[in-house]
Amino acid sequence: MKKESVFEKYNCIAVLGGTFNPIHNGHIMLAQKAIEQFDDIQKVIVVPNNKPAYKGTNEIISPKERIDMIENAIKPYDFMEISDIEIQRGGITYTYDTINQIYAINRDIKIYYIIGADSLFTFDKWYRYKDLLGLCTLLCAKRKSSINEMEFSIKELKKANKSTDIRIINSPEMDISSSKIRKFIKRYGKYLMDKSCDHSCDVIKLYDEYEKRIENYLVKRVPDSVKKYILDKKLYLD
Repeated sequence: MKKESVFEKYNCIAVLGGTFNPIHNGHIMLAQKAIEQFDDIQKVIVVPNNKPAYKGTNEIISPKERIDMIENAIKPYDFMEISDIEIQRGGITYTYDTINQIYAINRDIKIYYIIGADSLFTFDKWYRYKDLLGLCTLLCAKRKSSINEMEFSIKELKKANKSTDIRIINSPEMDISSSKIRKFIKRYGKYLMDKSCDHSCDVIKLYDEYEKRIENYLVKRVPDSVKKYILDKKLYLD
């Protein structure tokens, strides 16, 4: 990864934060829609967190593996870059700290921060959320089935900070999540990891079938480079 901070190079960015465990097509699509719909965004910066403040860490793979997958996934897209600012900072990751760190690097930068609808609904639980609302513009993925809840959450957040600026990304809904991907792989991976099984023809055929199911599932949900990385490294099997 380049030593030069990506935040020094641009006047306006959108930050796409998360665990990316793993990065999937939904992340890529959201970044693409954001830069298409907001003309002043020069780059979408993917920022993998170190230790998420609001999620368990038991299933999180190493920072290196997550960074490798992100770099592979975004390589075809010149509107995306990666920063390991949160991993380098260490400890529990709070978005408030990250945004302030970016301003310390480039005080004149304009920052959009991309979130999903679920994050919007729980944003008032985020660390120093009222202050955070005054530091960046939130871009929230549209969820048609929850539009009333989204409007209510936006109204409540605007009450918390009068300078709140929340805009909607018009994007197709994709039923993809990192947790669902991990759960599916683990469902069949536990059999692939079972060393006690014999190596009869029937068992080998079953292994092949399970491997194929995992591969077919990933094809529709993650970039090819990420699929290959997961399969080669045997990630999320146990």
